[in-house]
Amino acid sequence: MGNKVYISIYGMKITDVLDQENIDKLLAQIDREYQEWFDYVVNKRNQYRDRVIRWNKQAKDPNKININMIANAEDVLIASSYTDWLTVNFASADGWMSAEKADNLNYMAEFDNNDQDYQQLYYQKEQDRYFFWVGIRYRYGWDDVKKMPKFMVINPLSWIPDPIPTQMGSFDGSWYRFHWFEFTTSIVDLIADWSYDKEQLDKVVWAYFSPETQQNWVAYASAYNYVMPTCCDDLKTNFSLDVYHHFTNFDGKKYVVTLTNARRTVLRIKELKPVLEEEKKNPNMIEFPIVLNYWKPRRNDPFGESICDKLDDKQIAKTILFNLNIIKAKKEALGGDFIWNSRLIKNREDILKPTTNGRNIFVDTMESLQNVGMELPRSQIKADSINMITALENEAMHDTNIDSLQQGIVSGGRTTATESQIAQANSNIIWLLNNKINAWGDKRFWFERWKGYQENFSEVDEKSVVIVSNFEIKSFPIKKDDFFTKQMPHIILWTKADLQSKNEKEQIFRDKYLWMVLNNPTTPDVSKRIAQRMCFRCNWKTPNEINVLVPLENDETVAINFVDMLNLNQVPQSMFSYPQEYLRTFWVYFQKAENTKAKEATLQALRNAMVRLPLQQQVNPAFTEMANSSSNIAMSQALQGWGSKQITSRQDLIPWQWSATAASII
Repeated sequence: MGNKVYISIYGMKITDVLDQENIDKLLAQIDREYQEWFDYVVNKRNQYRDRVIRWNKQAKDPNKININMIANAEDVLIASSYTDWLTVNFASADGWMSAEKADNLNYMAEFDNNDQDYQQLYYQKEQDRYFFWVGIRYRYGWDDVKKMPKFMVINPLSWIPDPIPTQMGSFDGSWYRFHWFEFTTSIVDLIADWSYDKEQLDKVVWAYFSPETQQNWVAYASAYNYVMPTCCDDLKTNFSLDVYHHFTNFDGKKYVVTLTNARRTVLRIKELKPVLEEEKKNPNMIEFPIVLNYWKPRRNDPFGESICDKLDDKQIAKTILFNLNIIKAKKEALGGDFIWNSRLIKNREDILKPTTNGRNIFVDTMESLQNVGMELPRSQIKADSINMITALENEAMHDTNIDSLQQGIVSGGRTTATESQIAQANSNIIWLLNNKINAWGDKRFWFERWKGYQENFSEVDEKSVVIVSNFEIKSFPIKKDDFFTKQMPHIILWTKADLQSKNEKEQIFRDKYLWMVLNNPTTPDVSKRIAQRMCFRCNWKTPNEINVLVPLENDETVAINFVDMLNLNQVPQSMFSYPQEYLRTFWVYFQKAENTKAKEATLQALRNAMVRLPLQQQVNPAFTEMANSSSNIAMSQALQGWGSKQITSRQDLIPWQWSATAASII
């Protein structure tokens, strides 16, 4: 057997992904990208390392008062993020026909968002985007226990970004040519990931082990028949490795390349495969699983601005002034300076001893004690110094848009109600802008999360979702068919202000228009049922609750099955075999099918049939026979050449018998 032992018994060889020639080209490209922006990053890192060191030393120095304006501002901003929480909402791209799946996605998002790990990730992200310059989240895997994507928050000091996207206005992490990250990771985690090259990993790891540890490995390998020995304490607890993840574009594809040993050894070359239909059609649509959140993004600068950039100089100045005044105040509190007659003082050492208490000093002299010593006049703390501290605080408020009220400080000055309202309105505008900027990154985060589900959630997986409402705690299982969509859903992030405005508009709709639809005798029954469901959806009822309150009728069930056929570009040839009153339901439901040639042709046939045969006419056997005959003719005419008539407007799709009602619903 010898002394050779593989720490990992599985893994993908880098040469299985690319041949050696292309590997060399890829590594050369990575080196160019690394060097392209490294010098700027180093200056930025050194600046923030100094800030962190200075901050920590100041906080621990017992001889200084900690004036931490940055931390105070950061706390206020993070608190505002939680106060005006961004609520995610998934809306189907193809209308209300996918409403149930969209609801399930929303329930999963709410459930995942309340997960402790997600909450901690959000908090760390907020800290980073304020203290540093950007919060960075990376989707790196899949939690097979919780059945959810795994994210980590990356230290911004380990990031080397592509400077070009900021020139194009990309501030969420998309459309970057490359990202570079530096990690210190456990060797166990590397071994557990099949995508790493085991031989390359063994070469690096083996070199770190002492001869004694190597012998232990040989023994374990022999005992376990080369199965990875997880019981080795040296491996489990004491061993870590510096690795570098580089995300890049190469030869029209996206890759993540992992290096170690000072960038000299390649551990992994992993191609990012397409997951969505859009990505399969166009590989350029594949994006790196990196999410960026900024406080104040800047063009031509991938780092943007941070609280430190705004307050660091003011914090330093205020700390110096404040501590100098403290020193002076301490000195004045202990007493001033004295002038002593050295010829008359014999026990000089007693006077020079440092003390905070009064002392009895004996003087051997016949002279008046006033001739022995005299206290020098004491000066007060300069008003200019106090004014400068106040000026620094005011400047900090202007730079961060955080006033005393937002910090929880009650001002002693008088402010009119009108002035307070104006100040509050201006403040709300700033907070709204902050949340809008944050939403750019959070929207992309929820996209990456949804994509992680699409990529990893199998057909046999099941996720138990718990939702807490005002009335009850609900728990129900969700499978892949319950939320899987071929098309990417619309992702909407609502601020508190957005939700308030949305709820007000929905209330106006319910109060002003919904009753008109429900009470209009010409409105088809199917449209009334749909309107009722829309009303309950606006009141946050679950799909199961809505199905109980307004259950699907048989005509709707048939229509839904036909819509599935249309989405597959198949014509529902049997639709005219159903009762004539079903045609209204078919017409309404078919509008929301995907835009296929089958949908276009079927709508044309349906329109022709309904025009020839008025829907208000009572159905009888003779009428049904005639309807079927005429409708088959219409179907064949419409399907010839997949419907040659060009539909140019919504009115072309609405039969004259109920155009006004249909137009109000569709």
